[in-house]
Amino acid sequence: MKKTLILLLNLIAVTSIHGQSINLKTNSQFEFDIRTVNNIPQLISDHQYTFWFRMVGKEGANTVLDCKLVRANISEQSGNNANKFNTDSIRNTSFNSTQVFLPLTLLQKTLTITISPKGEVLKIAGIDEAIADAAAKWVLKDEFVDQMKQNAKSFPLATIQNMLLRLPEKEIGYETVWKAADGMFHKVTTINGALLTIKLSDKAPDDKTGIDISGISSFNTVTGLLEHVKNTGSKKTEITIAGKKKLLPEFSYSQSIRYGARSYAVDTAWINMAAKTCYFSAALMKNNVEYDSAKVYKYFKAHDAQFQNDPYYLVKRLDLVQQAMMRNGYKIYDSVLVRTPTHFIKDHTSHLFNKIGSVLDISPDSAYEVSTYLRNTPQFDSWLQESFAQSFISFNAGDEHGENQGKANAYKLLELFHQDKDPLVQYRINALYMWVNAKIHLNEPSFLTQTGNSFMHMDDKYMQLGNGGRYTMLTYQLLKNAGKTKEADGLLTNNIKVLERYTADTLNKNHYADQNILAYAYYLKYSDAKVADPGNALQYLSKAALYSPKTEKDKAYTSFYDRAFLQSKESYRDEFIEKLFSSGNEEQGLKVFIQHINVEPASINEMQKVYESHFPGKSFKAFFVNNIVPTWQQAPAFTLKGMDGKEVTLDNFKNKWLVIDFWGTWCSPCREEMPGLNVFNQELKAGKHDGINFLSIACNDEESRVKSYFAANKIDLPVVMSNGVIEQQYKIGGYPRKILISPGGKMLLIEFGQDWKNIVTQFNQLYTVN
Repeated sequence: MKKTLILLLNLIAVTSIHGQSINLKTNSQFEFDIRTVNNIPQLISDHQYTFWFRMVGKEGANTVLDCKLVRANISEQSGNNANKFNTDSIRNTSFNSTQVFLPLTLLQKTLTITISPKGEVLKIAGIDEAIADAAAKWVLKDEFVDQMKQNAKSFPLATIQNMLLRLPEKEIGYETVWKAADGMFHKVTTINGALLTIKLSDKAPDDKTGIDISGISSFNTVTGLLEHVKNTGSKKTEITIAGKKKLLPEFSYSQSIRYGARSYAVDTAWINMAAKTCYFSAALMKNNVEYDSAKVYKYFKAHDAQFQNDPYYLVKRLDLVQQAMMRNGYKIYDSVLVRTPTHFIKDHTSHLFNKIGSVLDISPDSAYEVSTYLRNTPQFDSWLQESFAQSFISFNAGDEHGENQGKANAYKLLELFHQDKDPLVQYRINALYMWVNAKIHLNEPSFLTQTGNSFMHMDDKYMQLGNGGRYTMLTYQLLKNAGKTKEADGLLTNNIKVLERYTADTLNKNHYADQNILAYAYYLKYSDAKVADPGNALQYLSKAALYSPKTEKDKAYTSFYDRAFLQSKESYRDEFIEKLFSSGNEEQGLKVFIQHINVEPASINEMQKVYESHFPGKSFKAFFVNNIVPTWQQAPAFTLKGMDGKEVTLDNFKNKWLVIDFWGTWCSPCREEMPGLNVFNQELKAGKHDGINFLSIACNDEESRVKSYFAANKIDLPVVMSNGVIEQQYKIGGYPRKILISPGGKMLLIEFGQDWKNIVTQFNQLYTVN
């Protein structure tokens, strides 16, 4: 009984702690390992750090320590964006976020920390100097240095503060409860010699409302340091990791101490290379916006030998050579690309896309090897249908083994795909393969008929994944040219039924492309029926007009390539309009007429002539103002800040035409058209285009970058900064984009590549407000 009593008294003995400071010998060293994990659908993060400390001494009652960040392992996943930074395997770091730069900047940099007796971090010296050193060494862009300074207000201060126990004003002992500055409640539950076991909670012990975060820590009253900490959130969420769903705490934190110090290697040369070649550095740029070809060439020439087998370096070399716009830039890029081992670029689809085309000229087998990396990406479909398939447009019998090496290589690769056992490859290649072989057997009517029958009975997977609508139409043309009219008509009729079904399926990702081929199919029906069946011919033409694209989205990017193969038109509305007007159906004709102008605003002059020829004596200007412009959408109001800090609103441009240019300094096509925009704005300032205004909206950009770019390139444009919302309000899907806003506030999207300047000047002549 006496032994038990003595033990119990030992466990609950009151250790009087009041103003306890860190108590270690001078030069004593220790390390803290900490880990913070967040598991929420919007952000899955795992931050692990190791900090080294050395006891310097005392400044009055305060403790002074030297500190270094010696190890970091950061992993973050937010949607499709992933950040990785691990000093244990630094060469796997992804430099796509400023998040990695502050830890990288502080790595192995000695900081001096002053801590109060209550465990509060009073000061950390050395951070500003480390940031300044990194900024100079890596030539970091000003806006990212500013971002790093902003981040330094919380890191590493908050991280280091969490490693220390914040003591209350009162003495603590067994069952003492206090609330620390971080909002956590602490309760001493056990005393075992110098070690206090402390229960942690975000709620007071008598609070019964439920605990969100709880944990336990072990505090050494002799050293004044926390030995272990473990906190966990009570809420759990379902997270998918490596394809498997797991129920995990939304938050967890752990910490442990290790006395003494370990050595940590730092790959300084690689870090310097990676930092200087990443987006956040201006080391190889001019004007902080565009890469300088001379700097890029000089840098890689000096470092190729050192990093010739490093994946990050080789990919960066490709990126920068491609962006630097060197003389003969494409040839240089192409030559570097061909020499880069394919497995190094396996996660970089744009380079894979370019490489498969480049090596095809050299070796079909090499191109096939590249395809094994590309085939599981959407870019494989794009390359196959929009690039590779073009090799067979002018392909004829005999070319498969002929002197034209490009055509022979293309056919050899097609054969390799045909022999591939992967069903996804077969789905994508079968329709193309059938059409090409029909061309080879062009003089064999039975083979053509058999091919047509195969397309008529083709499975939906092969049709939809292999762009079967296109190749069915091409086979129709072969049958027609071979005099197989009946078989051709049957194939066309069947393809129309199939394409109507695909067009009606809104879940079909190729919905619009199929619709555009369907328009062409009905136009062919119209062409065939003009003489043989004039009664139904106009119905077929109306269908061709109906299925012609009505918006930019309807046009479908891949349809451009379909038209190159089929020699079809983008729209059949203009011809239908003429037929309607000629037949006296003015009401329906005018509806289609308005629709056509809204989709093809560049045709305004031509459409004005059509209108005036059919409606002599009527004002096209009045029709444009009263019947066309009102069909446009109302432009959303906005208030944005200009470079001078003044607010700009949509109302500022009332009663005049307004051209809005959505762009960014990061966008190469945007920069290419800047000189032309500058000239147009100078013409506006000179009064050349009375009734028109212009506004540039910089998106996903920094004001400092815009100012720097304008100054370096002598650009003088009215520019405001996006608020991050206006792009969604105006449904901007790519850059650069032009929006025209009428004097009455109605807007029309001008598709990229259209002559927006001519369009707005023509519109201004039709609609002016005095």
